[in-house]
Amino acid sequence: MIISHRFRYVFVELPRTGSTAVRHELRELYDGEPIIRKHATYEEFRRQASPTELQYFSFSAIRNPLDDVISRYHKLLTDHKERFTDPRVRARQ
Repeated sequence: MIISHRFRYVFVELPRTGSTAVRHELRELYDGEPIIRKHATYEEFRRQASPTELQYFSFSAIRNPLDDVISRYHKLLTDHKERFTDPRVRARQ
């Protein structure tokens, strides 16, 4: 999660949405600084935010659901990082 007090925004990072690239841009160009953890929920932010921070503009990005399904399908077909055949890898997920 990224926050900017200067520009009064909170960026909520969601998995598999390109949030790492957005994070870098916000930090380098728009006075963003990391808070909490990368994939923290907005609810987690609300629990620790000041009343002023709760007024900040919040935004995120989502991935086209069809793109996500296709990506997962190809990972299954190629046994990406052996996640589908190695029981030790599956146990860690």
